[in-house]
Order: sequence, then C-alpha cells, then structure tokens
Amino acid sequence: MLQNRVAVITGGATGIGRATALLLAQHGVRVYVGDYDFVPDRDSVFAGAGIVSMGCDVRHEDQVEALVNRAVTEGGR
Repeated sequence: MLQNRVAVITGGATGIGRATALLLAQHGVRVYVGDYDFVPDRDSVFAGAGIVSMGCDVRHEDQVEALVNRAVTEGGR
C-alpha cells in the first residue's frame, strides 16, 4: 500500500523521526531524511535501508528547499 511513495522527514537523525524513517522504508517508501545533526558515519544505517539522508537545518529555507528538491528529483514526486 505504501510502495512507490516518497516521504520527506525533518528531524530524522534520532528519536521518533529516525524510527518513522526506518519503518516507512521497511514498507517500501522512498525516504529522504534531513537533520541539522546529520553525521554520515552514524547515519550509515539509513543507507543500508535505502534511505537518503542529508544535513538540513529547518531554520534555513535554502536547506529545506534542497532536501525537498532532492526528493522530487530522485524520488520522482
């Protein structure tokens, strides 16, 4: 039911955001995670789950725009 969907999650490096990203990916959703606390080594679990993660501080409009543009370009939606 969730196959071929695209989700953008901010604040996804830890806690509820991280759990949500991993759960959605398990159900076939193409997930894009942004977080100001992004650390590539720590977030390698995302790559294993097919989740795209990048640094994104929602206080900076250009960073949010970059995350959404990446999801649209790569995810097709």
